[in-house]
Parts: sequence; structure tokens; C-alpha cells
Amino acid sequence: MNRKNNIILTGGLRQGKSHVILSVIQDLEIDYRGLFSRPVIHNNACVGYGFQTSERSDIDLFAHVDFQTDITFDKYCVDLRVFDKAAHILKTWLSESHSLIVIDEIGVMEKSAVRFLKTIDQLLNSDIPCIVVVQERATYILQDLQNRRDCWIFQLHSPAVEHIVSGLKELVISLTTDRPAGVYSST
Repeated sequence: MNRKNNIILTGGLRQGKSHVILSVIQDLEIDYRGLFSRPVIHNNACVGYGFQTSERSDIDLFAHVDFQTDITFDKYCVDLRVFDKAAHILKTWLSESHSLIVIDEIGVMEKSAVRFLKTIDQLLNSDIPCIVVVQERATYILQDLQNRRDCWIFQLHSPAVEHIVSGLKELVISLTTDRPAGVYSST
């Protein structure tokens, strides 16, 4: 793959990465598929995390304080089978004709999810443009991404979040249509 068609957003916790992604894809009429990490909140506390796809509203839990597994991160036990399911979903999307695939986000819990990470690599090597959010502390994957020639990497910091949205919209349009960057104007 010589074409630069992958957008990587990284930054610290609560820096606006998910907000940027949602702002970009909400306004654009693009045939996309997305895999989104969602927190599970109970009594005002985060008790776990799960995946939600752009096609379904239910959440597949991959980490929870009440799980009993050998793989743990902070207070959460991690169920790698859910990452295998996510890998299967991504492979299905790779075989279909979508204009864009979004993954929000890859973090430190995914480090042991070998099939999932191999599928992410297949996705990044494909001709389908991708937007992938990566936690800043997930250095194991960020180091690999920095060595790729097919990725734009943007590091977000809260004050700059709004400025990057319009530029990313233009970049996504140029990757998913025949229009060059700079043609899109937001209203």
C-alpha cells in the first residue's frame, strides 16, 4: 500500500478524540462502518467497557469489574473472546464495499488480543480508508503506526480539538470520494 489513506488520532484520556471522530462522521454522508468502545457506567462509576458497532445499539462487554478472567488491566478483567468477535466483524467489513471504517478506540486492554490486532493490520493495509483512535498510552501500537507510510497521525490536545474537525472532514472527503481536499465546506 503506497497510498496514504489511514487517519490515526491519538491523545491522552479525555482529550476529545471520540468527540472529533463523531463530529467528522456525523456531518458527512459517507457509507461507513464503525466499531466504538463504550464505557459501562453504574452508580456514577465506570465498571467496564464494551464494543458497539455503527449497525447495532447493543454493547458486547470486553472488560468488567465482575468478570473472572486471567487477563486484567487496572480494576477490570478482560474477555479476549469479544476481541475475536470484533475481529470477525472487521473482516466482514473488509470484504464489503464501504467508503470508510472507523475504530474508536484501541487502548492498552487490546494488547493481548492477537487476532484483533492482526485484523487491524489487515484493515490498515487494505484500500479502504480508516480512522483509528489510539490511546496515547497504547505505545505498543503507536510505535508500529509511526513507522507506517500510509498513515496520517494526529495528536490531540483539548484546546485544539475544534480546529482539527474541519481539516479532518476535508481529508476524509478526499479519501472517500474523487474530490480533492479543500472542496468541502461545512455549514
